[in-house]
Amino acid sequence: MALEHLKEQILDLEPSKLVILIGINDIGRGYPIQDVVNRISDIIMTIRQESLYIEIYLLSIFPVSERLEHASNVKIRNNATVGELNQHKSYLV
Repeated sequence: MALEHLKEQILDLEPSKLVILIGINDIGRGYPIQDVVNRISDIIMTIRQESLYIEIYLLSIFPVSERLEHASNVKIRNNATVGELNQHKSYLV
């Protein structure tokens, strides 16, 4: 969910609840954790500015398999990075 599409894809629909699962692709693209956290924070702040009544559920990222045979799919993602991002995300909502 990109910030530039937030209004038309989410806010214009006036949801009462919003479930967000975000961040794993950013890790896979090699973005620094703090940049990912800042982007998620910007999204949440934008939603809050538009509507105080939307219940936001920010989901943790699921662990990835670190087995060698999955390396081509997982790429640079690892559970240490996933855990670090999840820790930061826990403070956002």
